[in-house]
Amino acid sequence: MLQEIKSLHDAGWRGRIFIVDDNFIGNKPNATNILTLLAEWQKQNKYPFTIQIQASIDLANNPELMKNA
Repeated sequence: MLQEIKSLHDAGWRGRIFIVDDNFIGNKPNATNILTLLAEWQKQNKYPFTIQIQASIDLANNPELMKNA
């Protein structure tokens, strides 16, 4: 997923990215890792994107995921 975000950046896209995956938090450790890496990448690249993720409401039950969401 991070490679796809980098590809959009390299292609010149700036703005909103909307990620739709109702099973995004199916693997909570993986979701936490992805969000952490994405947050770091955004910071290193001066926040070129506004990123929205559609996920199940269960996301709100996990403080670690919400911290990075």
